[in-house]
Amino acid sequence: MYMISKKNILISGLISGAYFIALFSGQLQKIASPLPGVFVELFTVPLIILQFLTLIYLVYLVIKKIKLPAEFYVSAVIAAAVIACVFNLD
Repeated sequence: MYMISKKNILISGLISGAYFIALFSGQLQKIASPLPGVFVELFTVPLIILQFLTLIYLVYLVIKKIKLPAEFYVSAVIAAAVIACVFNLD
């Protein structure tokens, strides 16, 4: 019924949510080595794009008036929170 399974949507939301919590709390900046810092920078932009795409997909499903399971709403809240934090929307 869905193009993307609810399990994949929830897992992507939880992983990127945990990543951005670690990023915004300053835990990832404590890494002194340059190589992990490169990976942090390489993962940040794709995960932001993933959150935008997740939110757009979920809004599309809501507009189509498809009944969504709870996992989709949890992922939408995570995606919206990450996007708000990235752009510092208070």
